[in-house]
Amino acid sequence: MKTKLFDLTPEQSAAVASKARVVVLTAGAGTGKTTTLVARYLAAVQAGLDAGQPLEAALAEVLAVTFTRKAAR
Repeated sequence: MKTKLFDLTPEQSAAVASKARVVVLTAGAGTGKTTTLVARYLAAVQAGLDAGQPLEAALAEVLAVTFTRKAAR
């Protein structure tokens, strides 16, 4: 999946495009987990905006949890 911000692998694209409410990504260091999650968050917000939600409502639909200090910065 090629987006304006990200050049994702097919596996990353599948995680971003998944309609599942919960997605768990596990992979080694430097494989693009954080990039994939950020792309997913942005896609979720964009979907809310496309559905006519105000930005605040679209943002309220996203919950992000990470377990590394580097990714949380």
